[in-house]
Amino acid sequence: MSNLLPNNNFFDLSPSIFFENFTRPIFPNFPNTDIKETSSEYILDIDLPGIEKENISLDYQGETLYIEAKQSDENNETDQEGNIIRQERNTAYINRTYTLPNVDENNINAKYTNGVLHLNLKKNKQDVTSTKHIEIE
Repeated sequence: MSNLLPNNNFFDLSPSIFFENFTRPIFPNFPNTDIKETSSEYILDIDLPGIEKENISLDYQGETLYIEAKQSDENNETDQEGNIIRQERNTAYINRTYTLPNVDENNINAKYTNGVLHLNLKKNKQDVTSTKHIEIE
């Protein structure tokens, strides 16, 4: 087992070693998402770079939008005799949910362009002008 710290003596360490990976994302499999809400719809832009459109699944159920994306790539390089000189496999799996209440399930539009999934989720029409008076007993 290798040491996690590059030095065996804790007191000889530079304080900067604790912060060298500070800017690395905590959840690298969570896509960056922009969410905008208007009075009539939700607008989402979700970054899914390198994912093929066929590998993205979208579902909306019970006020929740479910997104699942999978991508697998294999790179097998061979020499002139056909011997493998390098073999790499990259796999990405993204599973994320968004709570978006009051969405008209029949009026959701999705478009995928240049690695960005753009969603428009229209809200159900509600009569917001009506007011119900509540009597206090």
